[in-house]
Amino acid sequence: MKKPTQKQRVINQLKEVGFVSRNWCLSQRITRLAALAALLRSEGWELVGEDRDGDYCYVMQKEPVKMMSRVVEKDGKYYEVRVPVSIN
Repeated sequence: MKKPTQKQRVINQLKEVGFVSRNWCLSQRITRLAALAALLRSEGWELVGEDRDGDYCYVMQKEPVKMMSRVVEKDGKYYEVRVPVSIN
């Protein structure tokens, strides 16, 4: 089995406890938490940064919604629309 990436470990921590802290990341040898948070935000994660007793944390507000593209036809024209998909 492959070792999880730093990004995947951060995602797992967010899903398990709802936040990820700088100190937890450092204990896991993850030193670029801000860069990973920016990447996750660009992928649709809603994260809020806050200071918790001197430890900077990113708190998950909402996980991204998986989207699927579909092509629909209307009046002889074709349009691409994005619709949410259940992740279950």
